[in-house]
Amino acid sequence: MEGRLARVLHVAFDGHGHDVWGLALVVVGVVCGLGIYLDSAGPLGHAVASGAGVAFGLASWTLPMVLAGLGAILIRGPRRSVDATGDDLDAPRAGSGGESFEDEHAVTARCVR
Repeated sequence: MEGRLARVLHVAFDGHGHDVWGLALVVVGVVCGLGIYLDSAGPLGHAVASGAGVAFGLASWTLPMVLAGLGAILIRGPRRSVDATGDDLDAPRAGSGGESFEDEHAVTARCVR
């Protein structure tokens, strides 16, 4: 049963690990914020606020924003440079090394069509 569950989870989250971790960080940031700023996350929020206070002191007030911000960065992922035509500027270009003369003309012919 565990092997099958592991396979299902692997297939479901394949390539989306950064999204899952980002969402987890945002949720933890919200819970920390409820506990630290509003003192309204119940026993978990009280424990988080106390633990953050012990670990970070007054800097614990920034912890929820930092966690949520890091989560948002993970969810957003790396940005690729795209020009006005929608071409990916980070993609390898013909003639940039490693391609033969024929490969460069094949790319040019496909673009012209």
